Amino acid sequence: MERREPFEDFVFERSDTKGCRVVLSLSGRPVFGEDGRFLGYRGTTRDITEHKRAAEELSAAKHLLDKTFASLSDALLIVDAKTRKIVSCNPAAVKIFGYGKEEMLGNNTAFLHKDRAAYEEFGRKLFAALDKDGEFRAEFSARRKDGSIFDTEHSVTEILDETGRRSGLISIMRDITERKEAEARLIQAQKMEAVGQLTGGVAHDFNNLLAVMSGNTELLAGKLGSDDKSIQAILRASDRGAALTQRLLAFSRQQPLRPKPIDLQELAEGMSGLLKRTLGEAVEIETMAEADLWTASADPSQVENALLNLAINARDAMPGGGKLTIACKNCNLDEDYVALKPEADVGDYVVLTVTDTGVGMSAEVQAHAFEPFFTTKAVGQGSGLGLSMIYGFARQSGGYLSICSKEGRGTTVRLYLPRSSEVAKTEEAQPSEEVPRGRGEAILVVEDDANVRTLAVKMLKELGYHVREAADATEAREALAKGGELDLVLSDVILPGGTSGLELAGEARARQPRLKFVFMSGYSPEAGKYNGLLGADKVLLNKPFRRCQLARFLREAIDRGPAE
Repeated sequence: MERREPFEDFVFERSDTKGCRVVLSLSGRPVFGEDGRFLGYRGTTRDITEHKRAAEELSAAKHLLDKTFASLSDALLIVDAKTRKIVSCNPAAVKIFGYGKEEMLGNNTAFLHKDRAAYEEFGRKLFAALDKDGEFRAEFSARRKDGSIFDTEHSVTEILDETGRRSGLISIMRDITERKEAEARLIQAQKMEAVGQLTGGVAHDFNNLLAVMSGNTELLAGKLGSDDKSIQAILRASDRGAALTQRLLAFSRQQPLRPKPIDLQELAEGMSGLLKRTLGEAVEIETMAEADLWTASADPSQVENALLNLAINARDAMPGGGKLTIACKNCNLDEDYVALKPEADVGDYVVLTVTDTGVGMSAEVQAHAFEPFFTTKAVGQGSGLGLSMIYGFARQSGGYLSICSKEGRGTTVRLYLPRSSEVAKTEEAQPSEEVPRGRGEAILVVEDDANVRTLAVKMLKELGYHVREAADATEAREALAKGGELDLVLSDVILPGGTSGLELAGEARARQPRLKFVFMSGYSPEAGKYNGLLGADKVLLNKPFRRCQLARFLREAIDRGPAE
């Protein structure tokens, strides 16, 4: 205005008499006298307070929308409905797909799909859903700039113009690759759990049958002679069947475990001689361990079986020879790792790692590697229970098993065992003894399977014991109440009627504190509630059992001293 020129929409603010903000817009032109002297301005004043407030609110809303648009972790695209070209995209879309923003804008959305056929199919479903509901949700495979394919969850909403016609699309895409992988791992874990329950039940029934077969065969051997070839063939077949069911029970996490503090390095080095003889000269074996290795908590015999199985698998994967590396190290699994591996638990572990330089496995084979009876070996060369047994043992022990392999580049299997707070102790092997006989002691046999019970009674009588029998806990209580001192009760772990052998033992010892118990079991699924872990004071006889095993278990239990 100092230049004395016309002006329009000069905005200024002031406060009214109530102190409220007022925004005014002035327009005017200069007025001059006849002598050319400047007299002032003539113009109009408009109150634009509401207009200004609306403009500021719109600007703030746009700023918030821009910030929200930029901060979304999901890819957001604004697409022209007719051409399917991208007219706007957020930073997350650039990051997820790997393209620059300038590469995406103005480009048809076809380049984001797995292939042309997938793009056309997606388009048909999209517009059919929009015509019906005005929105669309689906999952599809998308393509990044580097060519990699990933899974997305896609939500599309239409943009309508002032006439109600569809002018654009708002497309939101979320990368769900990790979620899909987690779902697949969960399904696999549930499948393994279901298979474990099935195999545990089968193994339990099969063990009872084997117990009857092998036990009665031993009784026949006493009459026909133990050198009879038919009898020896039956016993060998029974032993093989027992070994098979033991592996099934290991997978289903229902085998009896006696965990103790062990030094994994000492165990691995102690097996080096056996492994060299088993694997042959073509396989080089290297054993290493981390300094200050922690003590692990596990059943040492099962760890030895696991290591032997892994070594044999490695040898078979290296038909022309190679190198087997056995390593022991400390490890802590944190929450980030467990989030990716839901079967693992947070905590400290001692890891036994077995690595070979063999042919490796495909991703498909790895996905089934821990399933029972799955094997890539020729018929008759493997049962397919080696890795499944180790898997079950690891989980039952509170540990974890992982496998990493690539075709042509070897395989690494890691057995994670819980860290023990105790120090490992070296135990000396006990010399074997002859079959011990009874001295007229009184024994109560509690077993619901009539065939197994009859067999046990026959064996015990031949060994020189006085025997009573009961089919369940109710009959056992009646036998205990009749009086007459009993020296020992031989009971199945799981009994019909809801009372377990362990609970029966508690009741019986309340009446006869000096009464001894030996438990036997084929490990039905119900045994899982005992976690498969037995303390050192629990004597457990595995079905099927031999006459000599039964004799030793009873003699040791009776001679041990008063029951605790």
